[in-house]
Amino acid sequence: MDLNPSINEFFEAHVDRACTEAALSPARDTENYLVQLLTGYVQRNIDESPLCLRLYGALDAPPEQRRESLRDIGDTSLFLSGFFAERLENGAVGVDYYMSMGESAYGILAGQATGANHTVFAELSNKFDGFVRVLAAINARWNPERSPRDVVKLYERWQRTGSRWAHARLAALGVTAVGKPNGLQ
Repeated sequence: MDLNPSINEFFEAHVDRACTEAALSPARDTENYLVQLLTGYVQRNIDESPLCLRLYGALDAPPEQRRESLRDIGDTSLFLSGFFAERLENGAVGVDYYMSMGESAYGILAGQATGANHTVFAELSNKFDGFVRVLAAINARWNPERSPRDVVKLYERWQRTGSRWAHARLAALGVTAVGKPNGLQ
């Protein structure tokens, strides 16, 4: 038994398990991308500038800088949405904003990429909410404490906003959200 696995092996095991639990079967390249994303965030700081301004700037940038910026926006959005959704909900914008920005950034990137990169970014864009669930499942394994108050707050958020993320998170916790959210009646 190896008691000191590499950080890549550690994340590979967690990503594989979380994908299985989320009933998500990503392409091998996409799964590897998630592992590298998680490994990268162990060693780097997160750019805290507003995503919408970064996206606007990326669209006007030269092609190579555009690709790098779009990738960073997508990665940051995915990482924050998966690991810090509850904190994002207390900010000026909710987790759905981050998810929308990440999905858009990866979608634009997929449209400009070729080969395996196109496949990875298209899958990340098309299944963004699924990959957020994967990262949230990894986070939940590391931080399993959820109080009943947290679940009630999450349900109230879903009722108030109709958030896709809140609905998926409730389902992952075994809570069935019934009826229609207040804002969607």
